[in-house]
Amino acid sequence: DKVITALFADDTTVYLSEEDKFHDLVEVLTVWCLASSAKFNHEKTVIIPLGVQEYRERLILSRKLNNDDEPIPDYVTINEDGKTARILGAHIGNAAEGTDVWLPLLERIETILDRCTDRYPTVEAKRHMINLTIGSITQFLTAANGMPDSIAKRLVKMQKDFLNVPLNKETLRADIS
Repeated sequence: DKVITALFADDTTVYLSEEDKFHDLVEVLTVWCLASSAKFNHEKTVIIPLGVQEYRERLILSRKLNNDDEPIPDYVTINEDGKTARILGAHIGNAAEGTDVWLPLLERIETILDRCTDRYPTVEAKRHMINLTIGSITQFLTAANGMPDSIAKRLVKMQKDFLNVPLNKETLRADIS
């Protein structure tokens, strides 16, 4: 049988079809853990139902991939629509808003910029700090999940508030000579 899986360090993502049985996967993982002396953290297991909404709802209610499967144990989280799971830094889920995953990053950026303000930086130093915070901290999540317009607007406002200088956009974006 074909197994579709993605392994990275100690994270494993497995894709099961509607015809599969969750408990077959658990058996395979149990044997693998015995052979490799690894420990599988069952409590961290999250299922993200894929497919049409009717199937996703049925899986959530029955806790079964199909009628022939045993119920998935209660310690396994099955994400409803609107909730995401973090897979290698990307937040994956059905009908997810997308802004919730950004809130911790926005708080982190605000904290860093607030700390930098206490040191009375020059405009040039502020420009570097913006690139090192807003630019670098948001880069991966933007590439992995995209950035909602509301988050982009908040970041622009943070940048303006942090700069707090009476210069127009063209001057701020101009090359330094």
